[in-house]
Amino acid sequence: MAAVDVVLETCSRYLDQDSCESGENLSVNCLRIKDYLKVIITELKSAQLINKILHEEIKLKAGQSMNTVKMSGMKQCDNHESTKLNGTTDCIRQLDSDFPLITNKFAPLLNLQTQVEHLSFHPNNLKPTHRSFHHTKLKSPQSSNTDSLNKRKIILLGASHIRGCLENLRSLLGDLYNVIRITKPNGNISAITSSFNLKTEKLTKQDVVVVCGGKRDVAKNETNLGLRHLSQFAKHTTNTNVIIMCVPRRYDLQSFSCVNNEVASFNRNLQKLMKAYGHILTCSMTNKRDHYTSHGFHMNTLRKNWITNVLAKITKTPLTSSLIRPTIPLPWNSDNSDDKCLVTLDKCPANSMENYLSRGKQDTNTERKVLNQLSLIFKTYGTKLCVHQ
Repeated sequence: MAAVDVVLETCSRYLDQDSCESGENLSVNCLRIKDYLKVIITELKSAQLINKILHEEIKLKAGQSMNTVKMSGMKQCDNHESTKLNGTTDCIRQLDSDFPLITNKFAPLLNLQTQVEHLSFHPNNLKPTHRSFHHTKLKSPQSSNTDSLNKRKIILLGASHIRGCLENLRSLLGDLYNVIRITKPNGNISAITSSFNLKTEKLTKQDVVVVCGGKRDVAKNETNLGLRHLSQFAKHTTNTNVIIMCVPRRYDLQSFSCVNNEVASFNRNLQKLMKAYGHILTCSMTNKRDHYTSHGFHMNTLRKNWITNVLAKITKTPLTSSLIRPTIPLPWNSDNSDDKCLVTLDKCPANSMENYLSRGKQDTNTERKVLNQLSLIFKTYGTKLCVHQ
């Protein structure tokens, strides 16, 4: 607005002075005014540039001043905190000085004798021998590790049905047993046995592995796969004892349903298959309705307590005697005539046998009988027949 006022003043000044002049003079004056306006425009542009430069310098100076203010403020805060700390230390010193010192009112016992370890040196040995009093020895971590290694291990493998059995087993068996639980929720027999990873080289005949599963295999009609995995598991665990729990029936279905029938057939085949292994014991499950929840599929606390009591009884008894089955001797069949001849030939000495054969030569009938008997014996027993000489 100031530049416009200047232009108006100059124009009015020229017009007032030359108002009576001719048109030629006016044109000359207009040209002068035009040149003057150009000069004014250039001066205004330079003034704008100067203003911009001045504004930038002001901003830079303002930023530097703010930084200096912040640094000074931080220094003041640090000084304030240091003064606070010094004040707290001074207060603590004052409090310590204010507390009165209390001396012991009672004199020490005059008859008290401190026990000191005596040292006795021998002339031959330079090292002293200590005669110390008996003291209780603290257990080292190595001894605790050896105690844990000496414990009998009981490993529970199964689905979610064995949850809650770990605490009951530990309370029943005590500290002599190390109970471990590995659960595979909603897992079949292959998943349960693979969780063990067949690492049984550290297990002994005093340890027990409990397998509880098979519900999913029966429900999905995969009983053959389950039995196959159990037989493979039995072959890889010959150096320890194994207890396999039978599959319980389901009360959420009818008793004549195909699933319950498959459960019964699976348990029968399992018991037949595991008879060939001497280190495996199959444990049948009770089918009481009270041992299940109201729905009929899951087990309740009564069932879990029953399982833990059975496992505790089995593990407390000597497992080698319970799992090794005695041999059943077969009776001797005395009706067979060939066996009679074999017994008589074994019992007869060599001289009596020769006399018997010499007598047979005299009589053709007896000779034929003896030859027939010998041929029958050789046919049935082959090279097993031996004559004592």
